[in-house]
Amino acid sequence: MALRLRARSLLATIACCLAAGVYGQAQPQSASPSQAAAPRPDPRDFQGMWQGPMGDHSFAAGFSAPPTSGADGGAPVGLSSIGGPLGELSSALKPATAARYQRELQLMLKGTTLMTWHVACRPSMPQNLMGDDLGGFEVVQTPTRVLFLFDTDNTYWEVYLDHDHPKNLQPTYLGHSIGHWEGNKLVIDTVGYNGRASVIRSALPSTQLHTVTRMWKEDGGKQLKYETFVEDPVNLTRSGSLPALYVQWTPDHRIYEEHCTQSARSQNTAGMLFEDFTREEAFPYVNKEK
Repeated sequence: MALRLRARSLLATIACCLAAGVYGQAQPQSASPSQAAAPRPDPRDFQGMWQGPMGDHSFAAGFSAPPTSGADGGAPVGLSSIGGPLGELSSALKPATAARYQRELQLMLKGTTLMTWHVACRPSMPQNLMGDDLGGFEVVQTPTRVLFLFDTDNTYWEVYLDHDHPKNLQPTYLGHSIGHWEGNKLVIDTVGYNGRASVIRSALPSTQLHTVTRMWKEDGGKQLKYETFVEDPVNLTRSGSLPALYVQWTPDHRIYEEHCTQSARSQNTAGMLFEDFTREEAFPYVNKEK
């Protein structure tokens, strides 16, 4: 377990300069979608299996295909599950957030494993998990709800189409998401984050994070493209959008079992650096050892 936690953080640092996860049972990607299955023709129907194109994680894991770029020549895809490129928001990072990122990067490059809520098996941001190039996700859709089921960490993203954000919202890792259609684009508004996860690299804890994700189909339904608008006065000097990324229709993919175990023993985290929270907060269910 100790080795897994260290590898989980170090791999993603090398790949994307972040603390991210390494996956227990990644499945090789199919070279092309199954000939027997075709994308759903309805542009508002996102149901099915999707997966990020090969990128840093799949390349590091031994897949032969090199990292790819978007079909429009834009931002690279197949990025880390804990954050893609900031694009125009790179210049909007507040000094404290930028300094935190640089410090965390240097710690990891020196071999110091930084404990994050993600490494401690807590949920990750769905907008970041969508681009995971080792895992994938399935979309299940009804007239009142869109549900994203992710390989990575067995995380899900529930988007309600039939009601607004509730009053007195209890903050959570993934927040509360409501959606509506603008033409053939699904617009997902999310508030109520608890500050333990972010679409911003090395973000300081912020309950003021607000995201609006727009999602639409392209290339005859073979691609699902998405772009996220971000507001966070704690970490950003201004709001703005992250680069648009895409995932591919992958009907042959099947969700695998993610082994992000909750049966960790405290000794398995020996030597890891706890900064934002304590070992007891990360693993409250672990009995104190004699």
